[in-house]
Parts: sequence; structure tokens; C-alpha cells
Amino acid sequence: MLGVVLAFVAAQDQHGTERDGPIQPDELAMIGATVGHSNAVLSVSSDYGKALSYYGFTAGSSWATPADVVLAALSGHPLPAVKQRFRDHLDAGADFLVVTDIAQWRAEDELRALVTTQYPVSMRGPGHIVFDLRRRLAGPSS
Repeated sequence: MLGVVLAFVAAQDQHGTERDGPIQPDELAMIGATVGHSNAVLSVSSDYGKALSYYGFTAGSSWATPADVVLAALSGHPLPAVKQRFRDHLDAGADFLVVTDIAQWRAEDELRALVTTQYPVSMRGPGHIVFDLRRRLAGPSS
């Protein structure tokens, strides 16, 4: 069983490096400036937001990777459903969602549908998307 988990985690790490464009330090600095070097950033990244924190002078929390979700379930402590986890991040004060792992973002169907239908894009580049969680789009909400 442990071998299966380790293989899954290794596959997720490889999958996480597939991006539409590599994130360079200058891009991360630009993202940091866009979010006002906020300490309320929720990141979807392969490195738990560490590069964005370093180069963009930001802080915050990280969205659980698919490997995190599996490992939590296997440890007997499954994570809450996507909507609840997102609501928890909002309740904790997340002002921005910064995506720097496009492959993971594409795999996060439920989160992607929730965010793209309710929050505006502040910035978009070949390997990143920044959503402003402080403003909601007009229309129905869930």
C-alpha cells in the first residue's frame, strides 16, 4: 500500500511541473505587486506557494494538492469537500487566489467552476492566473 501511495505522490509531483509556461522570478514579483504583496493569498501551486512568497513578497495558505487529499484520506482524516474547504479559506481571510500550477488548476474541476463563475480575474499570464476573492461577479452565487 505504501508503494502505491509513494508512486501516486511521485506522479503528482511530475504532473505538477507541466505548466503552460514556466513561472520566472520576475513574473512572481509582478504577481506579488498585483496583489499588493498581500498576506491573504490562497495559492494553487506545486510548491505550496513558496516561490510566490519569496519572489512576490506574499504570504497565505495553499490549496491541497491531489496527493494531499489522498494522503489525508489514507491517514483516516479526509479533507472536507471542495466547497467547504474553499469557504474555510475565505473565512480565514483569503483575498486572492493565485494559480501558478496550471496543470493542477485544470484537474481541479469543482474548484475551477466555483471560482471562475464567481470571482473576477485580476491578472493572467501564460503560467498564472490571479483571482480577486474580495469582489464577486454579478449573477447567481452558490
